Amino acid sequence: MSFLAAIDINGVVIARDREQDRMTGQDFKSRFEVVRQALAGSSVTGLGEFFAKDPEAPSSWSILFAAPSMKDGEVVGVVLAGIPLSRLAQRLSRQFRVEAAKGDPVWVYLYKGGRLFHWDTPPQVDALIRDPAARAERLGASPAGYTEKTRLQGELQVYGVFPIELLAPDIGTIIVRTPK
Repeated sequence: MSFLAAIDINGVVIARDREQDRMTGQDFKSRFEVVRQALAGSSVTGLGEFFAKDPEAPSSWSILFAAPSMKDGEVVGVVLAGIPLSRLAQRLSRQFRVEAAKGDPVWVYLYKGGRLFHWDTPPQVDALIRDPAARAERLGASPAGYTEKTRLQGELQVYGVFPIELLAPDIGTIIVRTPK
């Protein structure tokens, strides 16, 4: 997880797990459905959009995990954990590279709609998979996902695109193996 927050019964963040805490005081009940559901007593997972301090910067999407905080059988607040899609892509890429240390590098991207979320990926790989219209067209023909052959550094490569509909209909992962 990248953050953990405590939310009061009114849906307002009262604490976060970091000193530089821009969340405290924010009304997450009005912003996030998962918080509303947790305040109603359910543990839920969903997506949340976080806006940058700089209005010109792009927003960030996070997977949110919300659970009711209970006392004497009553909901008294919510515990909210989250991980940005870019951070999750970074962690998955690192895990693949650890597991295949002697093999070719593997890069993981996450997408939401037309946006790609990744971290520290090679620009030449980014360029291979950047076209959201082509991705949408291929997913329209093969909704469960697809693989694509392409050339990178003169070598034939294959990457896979796989929706993660459990989170949302427009979310998925792209996994690319590249030459060393």
